[in-house]
Amino acid sequence: MKLTKYMMALTVSAGLLIPSFHTTALAAGDTQTVQQGEYKKDELVVQWKAYVSPAQRAAVFQKWNMQEAYYISKNNYSVIKIKGGQSVPALIARLVQQEQVLKVEPNYKLKQMYVFTDPYAAKQWHLAKLNLPKAWDVTKGSSEIKVALIDGAVQTNHPDLAGRFTGAYDVVSKSAVLPAADDHGTHVAGIVGAAGDGKGIVGIAPGVKLMPINVFYEDGYTSAAEVASAIMYAADHGANVINMSLGGYEYSSLMNSAVQYAASKGVVVVAAAGNEETSQPMYPAALSNVISVSAVTSSDRLAYFSNYGSTIDFAAPGDGIFSTIAGGAYASMSGTSMAAPMVSGTAALVLSRNPFLTPSQVYSRLKASALDLGAAGRDIYYGEGRIDAYKAVSLTPAPLTGFTVSTSRLVTDGRSSASITFQPYGSMDAAIYVTDAAGKTVRTLFSKHVTTEKIAASWDGKLTDGTYAKPGEYKVNLKVTNGKQTLTKSSALTVAAPAPSLKLSASQLLMNGVNKVKISFQKYSTMTASILVKDSSGSTVRTLAVQPGGTGSGTVYWEGKNSSQRFVKPGTYRVYVKITDGKRSFTQEVPLKAVSK
Repeated sequence: MKLTKYMMALTVSAGLLIPSFHTTALAAGDTQTVQQGEYKKDELVVQWKAYVSPAQRAAVFQKWNMQEAYYISKNNYSVIKIKGGQSVPALIARLVQQEQVLKVEPNYKLKQMYVFTDPYAAKQWHLAKLNLPKAWDVTKGSSEIKVALIDGAVQTNHPDLAGRFTGAYDVVSKSAVLPAADDHGTHVAGIVGAAGDGKGIVGIAPGVKLMPINVFYEDGYTSAAEVASAIMYAADHGANVINMSLGGYEYSSLMNSAVQYAASKGVVVVAAAGNEETSQPMYPAALSNVISVSAVTSSDRLAYFSNYGSTIDFAAPGDGIFSTIAGGAYASMSGTSMAAPMVSGTAALVLSRNPFLTPSQVYSRLKASALDLGAAGRDIYYGEGRIDAYKAVSLTPAPLTGFTVSTSRLVTDGRSSASITFQPYGSMDAAIYVTDAAGKTVRTLFSKHVTTEKIAASWDGKLTDGTYAKPGEYKVNLKVTNGKQTLTKSSALTVAAPAPSLKLSASQLLMNGVNKVKISFQKYSTMTASILVKDSSGSTVRTLAVQPGGTGSGTVYWEGKNSSQRFVKPGTYRVYVKITDGKRSFTQEVPLKAVSK
């Protein structure tokens, strides 16, 4: 089975962050004019003085023919709608003179902060089509995400690609040294991940790493065996996405086996649908667990050359795409070869947002965000629709949300506990564990593979051996991993010893044979409580009770007699309680003055 590269035609640029506006609020009594930034012509923002009531605000609105759009209680702000075509600067000048007003400012407009500075950005029509400038405000791609390019050899020292690569491999020579650079492979690489550093163009995901894998011989052909080897190499070397801008019309069980292996390792596999205006399935694009991509023009019409059919999953720009080529140059190319890396790059952005997503979850994000073209719903030309990078990353949930520990202080009394919750989204092995001040793990509370269900655990203060943790500083930690990426969160927790909470009904006891002092204390699960009376020298004069474990309050009485049932001498004594589980103990003493009748 021979597989070929899809021919193509070419055009693009990147950017930097710049401020797009400035504001100055006017305080009461100011005469400064409104600055030149763009602002909404029918709105104002007013900050009121702290004492101003809703009724007083309403009076100002009525006086100046305004309406409150909404009120922001934090620091007393109102967003106000202006009626009657009044001038914003003129109305500000009036409002700042009002006694109730602290500050007034226009409701300034904000622009996107990412702009292109690459000289060829204007030639990359697909950047705006896929909403990439807005997508890059969310993520430009993580260097932890790897996109394998199973294609011709890439010029790894191209000015727009240098430093972007990891794990290069030549299947033909079984070497890490790539052969002479290929226009097609270099073009695909630029579409996915050109650096966007002001030198030429910008890729879909300029922050990710590229893994170039050459599978083509000098005659421009490869085979199912080489492609299958490349797929397995990519899967075994940490690729998150595989792009294949190649194909043939013969089904290969070997290539299918390699694709299913990659899918089982969580790799998103993308392939071009072909350029021969046919509905005949092209492989590997038509295989299960492969995203098949057709090509559209700048007007979102199916490109004349693009294959179509029931196996098409998504459409992407593929007509006149400008990108890098060998020799440090640039050119326009057309083909589904150019459309596939658009989807691969977008998938890489989605995984940069949440690297724990499964291939099916990535697909669902692409589907939910795609622009439906052609017939309503999925169709044979555009599949689920034309991808939209910004919507795709915007609809991608974070891998972890809602990580909370219910308390920052835990008393190890056998009845208190800290509740831990978090919400995962993806496919990950999760562990919740407690570490001491030295970073040593003292208890694992949860260890399980999770996907999207809300997780809850708790810690009662016990260590792995069943004993209670010593008082001190600890951390509750959450760690998730999918074998490629790892994410951790932690929350500080102070462990405190339980206090017996000893209380006396009086601070003085009249020893007359009638009066008694009521002694109350707190008992804890699994702990024994001993209540003693000690004299000024610390000697025990009476053991009042020894009560076994059990949570609840305890009560005993003392009439002033010692262990021989004789009244003690007048003086100051101490009521002493000790609770213990045999491995740790906690004590408390309260003074009591004994007087004779």
